[in-house]
Amino acid sequence: MPIRVPKRRATPRVIAAILLAIPMAIAVLSSLSGQAADKFIFFSSLGVTRTHCIALSGAALATLTFSKWIRRNISFIYFVTSLTLVAMIYGFAIGRYKIYPFQLFNAGDQQVAEVRIAVKDWIYNWQDNLKLRPSRQLRPATRPGSGVIVHNRQQMLAGPTLISGFWNDSVGVKLIDEDGAILHEWHVAYRKFRHIIKDDTDDFNVLVHGAILLPDGDIVFNYENHAMIRMDWCSEVSWILPEPAHHSLFQDEKQHFWVPVRKIHDENTKHYPLLDGAYYEDFLAEISPEGKILRQFSIIDAMYKGGFEAALFNGRGRIMVDNWQMQQHMPDKNAGDDFDISNGEVVADITHLNSVTILSEENASHFPMFKAGDILVSLRNLSMIAVIRPETGQVVWTQIGPFLRQHDAHFLDDGTILLYDNRPDWSNGQELGGSRIAVIDPLTRQLSIIYQGNTSDPFYARIGGKVQQLENKNLLISDFESGRAFEVTPAGETVWEFINRYDKTHIARITQATRYPSQFAGLSEKTCAGRR
Repeated sequence: MPIRVPKRRATPRVIAAILLAIPMAIAVLSSLSGQAADKFIFFSSLGVTRTHCIALSGAALATLTFSKWIRRNISFIYFVTSLTLVAMIYGFAIGRYKIYPFQLFNAGDQQVAEVRIAVKDWIYNWQDNLKLRPSRQLRPATRPGSGVIVHNRQQMLAGPTLISGFWNDSVGVKLIDEDGAILHEWHVAYRKFRHIIKDDTDDFNVLVHGAILLPDGDIVFNYENHAMIRMDWCSEVSWILPEPAHHSLFQDEKQHFWVPVRKIHDENTKHYPLLDGAYYEDFLAEISPEGKILRQFSIIDAMYKGGFEAALFNGRGRIMVDNWQMQQHMPDKNAGDDFDISNGEVVADITHLNSVTILSEENASHFPMFKAGDILVSLRNLSMIAVIRPETGQVVWTQIGPFLRQHDAHFLDDGTILLYDNRPDWSNGQELGGSRIAVIDPLTRQLSIIYQGNTSDPFYARIGGKVQQLENKNLLISDFESGRAFEVTPAGETVWEFINRYDKTHIARITQATRYPSQFAGLSEKTCAGRR
């Protein structure tokens, strides 16, 4: 009989090699941040500490010690251990004494920022990146129920609600009735238009952010930072404007649309005094009903013209786009809201324009300090609302706080300004007390809170959100990250509530909920026979 020679198991060897290689890699890569390697700055931001490295090395040695393999491969142990120690010592030297390859890998903090963002993105969104689950569009559910879970017919304002958000496997826009039944759905999946917009983004990674329903059943909406589209009741496209429109849409008395758009300035281009590095420049764009750009106003230019440029610098003498330092203070995986990645480049988001409203002729008499046609904007990253005079293209009025990183500012017919005061504190509202809806008197600059949650019914929206004051003075509030829209009375009682449930444990985000007059429900009688 042939003699069977047992196969040597390589498992302990592989495990030991991997565990010993990890601290070695950390020692080298931490030096790439331009910091001393013993601080482990790059990996500490991901939750990896020196203790973890020691534990991994200990686990590797234990694996070797309790393995019979050690007796046969002592030379391999010495080799890997020595290589690890040499790499760690060299990592210390690179960070401390700036020796080669410090200059090669530390050409700028931006490269480190890009790597860090990519690593964190894969850690938290690997399912999304592999197209297994739309993790970027989902958040843990904080409330029970699905669909309309509160419906007080006597106290809510009657009428259908237009909701934009994420359903199943794509973005969507739906018109629902007071009970949550779908009256109509437009087919807005991004994959249908990607070849026209010429962008490789997919439905897992795009938002419909800003949408208007017109009396004839058409909708106009933004694919966040990609395009603006007009689509009829039967989901046929009337026009596509391939501009990076985002956040908000407003239709004025001339039936023109106003929308935020943005441009990117790279770090080698100088456009404004004291602004250095790569950054977004926000613009207001006026769009015709046919989808043509009529004019644009730069927010940064308007602030310089109006003498308000100091607000751009937040007390600093110069804006240096140093996003690596910004990221060191990112408190959680969803933070970093003052910068973005565009074509592999870290870009500062100085103003973050998130809403635009035009003062109408009818409403202008309630605002004696402004003129009809003046433009109210919300600039989240400055915690500022401002009014721009279109004739001169300059800012004529601003207010910073006492709101914090607000959204969705509107002129009201009582001479006040309504806004969505997010007040993010990265503690789910424990530190600042949560988000709130407030009004500002532009004459006295007094802020009055008209809605805020409480311990039994919390309201905390770290980012995003919309608010609409209804005809009966109720408020319809959209809570982006909670996948929730709810209507409250002036006394704070919830009389209607919708939850965009995704599965048992998660909700899908909604960007906007807007209530329309009851006659819009009659649009559901329209047919699309013979149309795709």
